[in-house]
Parts: sequence; structure tokens; C-alpha cells
Amino acid sequence: MTIKTYTQSSVSLLLFLMVLPLLSFTSKKDDTIKFIHTPSFKEIQDIAYEEEKPIFINFNAVWSTPCYKVKVDVFENDKVAEFMNAHYVNYSANIETKVGKALSEYFDVYHLPTLLIISPEGNVIMKSTGEQSPKKFLKWAKEANETYLGMKAENEAADE
Repeated sequence: MTIKTYTQSSVSLLLFLMVLPLLSFTSKKDDTIKFIHTPSFKEIQDIAYEEEKPIFINFNAVWSTPCYKVKVDVFENDKVAEFMNAHYVNYSANIETKVGKALSEYFDVYHLPTLLIISPEGNVIMKSTGEQSPKKFLKWAKEANETYLGMKAENEAADE
């Protein structure tokens, strides 16, 4: 192998390695639940009112292994993320922050992870604790969404 061939091979390999991350970035699917990060829960409620969606709250702590497992196994699942992003305003409440602690006390959260679905007004629709599979979580989230839509329809009928 000549020096020229060796250099051309090295340059080709270097260019390939530089382009590879760009290829994987552009082809990566949006496969995680999009949690809104805001210091104010009132802002979450305002978004939920505006979008006419219930609120999904994930109560967690960075040191909690079960919380991490749910994040990786459930929240990063394609089907779960697609459904949750389409039907919910998603909020992650770290119980070690001021807002997360206040919300966990208000909603009586004693175990991690605790998953909560509430109406924009703050009424609890469904609550779940502990680890679960993506399939079980998705069934739970769909049931909660149907319950919310039923409650919403009843309220609208009562207002007429």
C-alpha cells in the first residue's frame, strides 16, 4: 500500500466517521414522551386547558432505580410516546424540587414512581404506582383518556 492510498483511505474513513452521527441523528425517530419543563404547575394547567387535554404527571426522583427503569422501559417506547404526546400534556415532577414536593404532598404521593392523570382542573382521573410494562402502561393511559373524554362530554352536556 502506497502512502497516497493509505492517506486516501484514512481521509475516507475520517469523513465517514464524521458523517455517521449526522445520519443516525436525522433518521432517529421521535420515540420518547415529551415532558414540559416549567417551574409553574399553573402553566401546565393553562396548556392543558388550551389544548383540551388531561395532564399526565410522572412523580420521580433522580436516585430512584424504579423511576429510571420506567423512564427507559416505558417512556422511551415508540407506541407509548406516540400516544402520550398526542393525548396528554406531560409533566415530570421531581419530588426533590419545590414544585414537585408541593404537588406530591397535594396528591398524596408516597411511593415512587407514582403516575397520575388529572383533569386540567386538577381532579384525579387515575393513579398508578410502581414499575410496569409498556403494554400495561399504554392500556392504563388509554383507559384514563377514555374516562377523561367521558367526564368532559358529561360536563358539556350539563352546561347545555
